[in-house]
Amino acid sequence: MSVITKALIITKRSLADNIYYLKIERPKDFNFFPGQFARLGLSTINASDTVIWRAQTIACGAESEELHFYVVYLKGEKFSDALKKNYAGSAITFDKRAYGYFTLDRFEPKGDLWLFFTGTGIAPYLAMLNNERIWKSFKNISLIGAFREKSQNVYNEQILSKVTSSYKTIYQNRFSYIPIFTREQTDSRCIINNKILDTTIKNKHFEDLLRSGEIENILSLSIANNKSKIMLAGNPQMIMNTRDYLKKLGLQMSRRNNLAQIAVENYW
Repeated sequence: MSVITKALIITKRSLADNIYYLKIERPKDFNFFPGQFARLGLSTINASDTVIWRAQTIACGAESEELHFYVVYLKGEKFSDALKKNYAGSAITFDKRAYGYFTLDRFEPKGDLWLFFTGTGIAPYLAMLNNERIWKSFKNISLIGAFREKSQNVYNEQILSKVTSSYKTIYQNRFSYIPIFTREQTDSRCIINNKILDTTIKNKHFEDLLRSGEIENILSLSIANNKSKIMLAGNPQMIMNTRDYLKKLGLQMSRRNNLAQIAVENYW
């Protein structure tokens, strides 16, 4: 049976000058774990028989009837240019195999979970937050994201829906969200244990935030290898710098056959 199929685009919406929200039909028999990614294919503008593929992390729960993605638009890049020409009702090529190991299986289910991301690297966490497993497995969940500017933070509605719907209301007091803006001097509107906090984040890089203790002070939590699980998604340089700093604190990379404290998304 072929693993390559076609799926219709249900919604394509521009959220910022470089971010598209894409909702497509979920192909029959396609299964995945929150945190995994799919391969999407688009025909080039001048050659309909040539498919350009891109790996995109799935941004919805595993039970969703449709598949949701946040797609970065890169001017001059073939996939981006092809996506710009496609609209709701267009067909997209889809690989029915799910990929990646950036899932909660990388950790023992206990302690505090720290979810760091840049930009559209939030996608795997939106999928995970849809599942009750994450809420039952960890004591505190802290979502910490870096954006160039406020216009890039297009996820507030999605984040709030993850922690205010149905069963998740009983876990709200254990969830925090901190957005950081790297190119603007502006306050960050944070959610700290279900309370709104407007604060100025002095440091702009995750490793500096951790080194200074600023982020731990805001959250009233500390990172330690005996109680903390860390996930890193987004910009490769951020992942490398933050991972290296965490390793200096004694945290180790988690492997499928050797569970530890750090997991990184690495399909770049």
